[in-house]
Amino acid sequence: MKLGSASVLVAVCLSMAALAQASTLTGSQVTLTGDYPTLGTALTNSVTETVPATFTTSEFTVPPDFFLFGFNTTVGADTIDISFNGDPGGTVTTTSFDGYLFAFTGAPTITGVSLDPSSTFTSSQVGLGFTADEVSVNLEGQTVSDGSYVQVDVSLAPSTSEVPEPQSYAFILAGLGVIGIVKLRKAKSRAS
Repeated sequence: MKLGSASVLVAVCLSMAALAQASTLTGSQVTLTGDYPTLGTALTNSVTETVPATFTTSEFTVPPDFFLFGFNTTVGADTIDISFNGDPGGTVTTTSFDGYLFAFTGAPTITGVSLDPSSTFTSSQVGLGFTADEVSVNLEGQTVSDGSYVQVDVSLAPSTSEVPEPQSYAFILAGLGVIGIVKLRKAKSRAS
């Protein structure tokens, strides 16, 4: 009897573990713009790619009077990495916003963002913001140089598109059926 109950518990736990998949940005679309002087005012063109995505400075255009620091940006399953390269560096303009806006389509709901400790800057130097489908990185007033690095860790809600497939339920029911048959046979053999 204890073996049958343990089997049911193991079958249910394994089935639920198979159904619970981690949320990820992978496969979603991300659109990157450089915003200045306020969040929502795009200084650059926007570029859209599928995650995992890599953006470089050469993909963006800015008005002739502005300078865009050289960068490589990688958007992964739950991180955004911005590394500055090939520039003598300089100070980012002090305005209400001078940085990057990442807008996601087809991604799970964003529930939080944090600056990874491996970043060159501290959380008091980099302004991070988020909505359900956007992440903003505000570097206004900061001095960037070749090798400066920002990593944003993105928290995601469980994906609503993670619907269990019918065969998952079939396996659970089959397992319960087998356990029921075994118990029924044991009960009949005891009665004889």
